[in-house]
Amino acid sequence: MYGKGKLFLKFINYWVFASSGKGHGIHSPFVFDFVIHVLCTYKNETVISNTDFPSFEKKHLLKYQKLIGRIHSYYADHDIRLSSLHLINDQQFSNSGKIFDNISEKNIHIFTGIRESENAEKTWVEIKKNEKVTCSIDLFFIGILFFKKDFKEKLDFLIRF
Repeated sequence: MYGKGKLFLKFINYWVFASSGKGHGIHSPFVFDFVIHVLCTYKNETVISNTDFPSFEKKHLLKYQKLIGRIHSYYADHDIRLSSLHLINDQQFSNSGKIFDNISEKNIHIFTGIRESENAEKTWVEIKKNEKVTCSIDLFFIGILFFKKDFKEKLDFLIRF
């Protein structure tokens, strides 16, 4: 697990290089729609309380629980899976790859703890490289994966949240 100083420096780097959380400069219509209708919408919020967040995220817990609730509301017809990277290590993912077995276009996979440790970050990078992943959105503490087959190339976004 990263110390507070190292995590703070990583957050500063993220904040400097991430795209605007309001949609400015995002050229993918799909991701722009996600930012406007999920990240920037705060009405009818449902709190998803059974989420497993690493300990350093506790002060932002409600913010992320509400975000996951908004994802559930906006993508109601999708199968949304929630996993924590501290439960999946890089070796386990690389060897089996079973995490994306039976994945379809109607799946959204949300990973918590993607900046929890160096190992978690490496695992996140490996997961994004999977051929079935067509769009990844990195929100610093959580990562969201989409599996849309109509994307011509893989999309990888770092967005402020």
